[in-house]
Amino acid sequence: MHAVVDARSVLRGGRAARERRSVPVIAAPHAVVIAVGVLALAVRMLPTAVSGGWLALGRYDDGVYLGMAVSLLHGELPYRDLVMLHPPGSTVLLAPLAGLAAVLPDHAVLVVARTATMVVGAVTAGGVAWLLRARGPRAMGFAGAAYAVFVPAVYADSSVTLESVANAVLVGAVLLLTPRSPSSRRVVVAGALLGLAATVKIWGVVPLLVVLVWLGLREGRAAVRRLALGAVGAVVVVCLPFFALAPTRMWRMVVLDQVGRPDTNPGPLVRLPAVMGAPRLDPSSGPLAHLAVDGAGCVIAGVFVWLVVRCVRAGEVLPAALLTTGLVVLLTSPSHFLQYGALVAVPLAWCVGGAVRGPRPAGGAALVLVLAAVCSLTLVPGRQLDPHFVQRVTATRGCLAADDPTVLIVTDTLSRNLRTGCPTWIDVTGTAYDIEGIRPADGEYVARGRNGYWRYGIVGPYLEGSEAFVLGRPSTGVDPDQLRYWERAAETTRSGAHTLFETTCHRRQDTTIVPFIRWVNEHRGDEEAALGRVHGSCR
Repeated sequence: MHAVVDARSVLRGGRAARERRSVPVIAAPHAVVIAVGVLALAVRMLPTAVSGGWLALGRYDDGVYLGMAVSLLHGELPYRDLVMLHPPGSTVLLAPLAGLAAVLPDHAVLVVARTATMVVGAVTAGGVAWLLRARGPRAMGFAGAAYAVFVPAVYADSSVTLESVANAVLVGAVLLLTPRSPSSRRVVVAGALLGLAATVKIWGVVPLLVVLVWLGLREGRAAVRRLALGAVGAVVVVCLPFFALAPTRMWRMVVLDQVGRPDTNPGPLVRLPAVMGAPRLDPSSGPLAHLAVDGAGCVIAGVFVWLVVRCVRAGEVLPAALLTTGLVVLLTSPSHFLQYGALVAVPLAWCVGGAVRGPRPAGGAALVLVLAAVCSLTLVPGRQLDPHFVQRVTATRGCLAADDPTVLIVTDTLSRNLRTGCPTWIDVTGTAYDIEGIRPADGEYVARGRNGYWRYGIVGPYLEGSEAFVLGRPSTGVDPDQLRYWERAAETTRSGAHTLFETTCHRRQDTTIVPFIRWVNEHRGDEEAALGRVHGSCR
């Protein structure tokens, strides 16, 4: 009897021990995903939360994308009515958030959109970790953490950007395809997600083509057809309505204007550190600085080659191909901004996880991740407007123009402009790339600051056509004489780099300052003396 009892106890004890051992094995992958998501959200949210920078300026593009979505809901369509240099996917995806402007002030919508983008970035980091679940929690942790702290990805996920959305849908698509022999439905949905990425930013075509080739080699032609069907379907659903309403303008803005942008590429060795999130090298820097940057570029190139080789040897061909093609795009593109590096964030993190092998601690890799996290936490969310300045802008009457759409959103004047039918340029900077006489038909691009047609024929009339306007971006290219005239001919209020010009006389609401180009013509030969007599809008 005792023997039977003892045997049963041993069996129960053995079964309990196996169950205890199995719990962490099952729970570990989910725990890693949660930990990675928390890390990613903290790195993205802390700089903004600590500085109170939910309404900070300086990103510009986030205001453009959200402003386009708000404009869409007021009947202003990209391409037909507004300059939009990207496919319309971001406008469509942001429309539900923009719809909150019907019940919330514009600035609250911006806070919600920025918070939602941070959450999307955290989910993407968790998804990257889940891609490595077959290789164990250690590989998952390194992959997810690599995406969570990669500086360009953190920057892209900290506000409304195209790259954040594109990375999220790329991870979703790959998760649907990574199991062997995915179902037809999964392949079609994955194709739709990849097609959606291409409607957000035209660079999305590159990962779509890479995945098509990879899937064809692994699963055959039938899977390629299903993936292509989903991708084409998504592109047609999102883009066709806009293309049907303005086919020539949409083709010109999305394709031709991007091809015609000025080439500021300093070369691959200088571009590589920028891809990793390093500050841009000042062209006027000395030879030692250039030598240091070239050396860093060589080291980074070697690391990328090592990662790609290691990935391929580990059987991870897809991330190696995505990383290689993404780097080619970034290294050959005419211009580069910090968020562009996020194009390679997913495959780079995936390769980092794939390169982790064995039980040995990867101290060097962990140190790099810690340093990247520190760098990401130092990203400044941007400048904030003084509350008095915001009140003064909000109190203006009539139409308000600005060279940064985020100013209109932060001051709750964008929806007001759109409701009253005021001419509102959402992307002032982008407009320069689409106007004949500024964008090059044949020849070199003429910078806005040196292009008289832009300064006097486009920007001047747009700004001076409103009762008030705000300037804050040096890259807008306003002529110094033009700016001096406005400062003397209008009442001004300042907040840091931003200046509000109230061009309407407070005592005579029908009186505005004379447009600069007309004023110059009227005072030709005696501009300085005439300018000295200008003391305000009620002169």
